[in-house]
Amino acid sequence: MLPGHLYQGEIGSGERYGMGRMECPDGSMYTGGWDRGRRWGFGSCTWPSGDCYVGEWRNNAIWGFGRYEYADGSKYVGQFVSDRKEGAGTMRWSNGDEYEGDWKGDMM
Repeated sequence: MLPGHLYQGEIGSGERYGMGRMECPDGSMYTGGWDRGRRWGFGSCTWPSGDCYVGEWRNNAIWGFGRYEYADGSKYVGQFVSDRKEGAGTMRWSNGDEYEGDWKGDMM
């Protein structure tokens, strides 16, 4: 366990495994699946900025289908790879603009 991190949940072979919740010193909080000490499977994370993500994780990264809500009210629903928008997705900005289509490396 990293210093200052508070984990409540299942442990397997001395590591976070199964379902659990971790609060980090920076104020972020993750609740969901774990595998070999890494965020894996379905989970949600909130950050001190007010951003929130709910969806799939792999190897500690946002990976697969999910919904990312930004503090300013903008929302993205779609595919992610390694913490970036990748593949089919819809972005709705807080000003009402919208883009639906393919993404590559966080770019439309």
